Amino acid sequence: MSTVYTLSALLHLSEHQLRGLLNRARYDLNCSLKGSIERRDALLNLEIIHRAINVRRAQHRPPGF
Repeated sequence: MSTVYTLSALLHLSEHQLRGLLNRARYDLNCSLKGSIERRDALLNLEIIHRAINVRRAQHRPPGF
């Protein structure tokens, strides 16, 4: 059984932790079968993790950008 993360839960993690989860989601995707629930969850996690990384980067922009 796989876990699907929420954006709000991921926003509390460091970028290093998010990168670790991103690697895990990529691994899960590569190990899953097309059309499986595991593949769907891995794709969803990839999208949510990327969003969390982008939100974190947008919050830490220096003034003037």
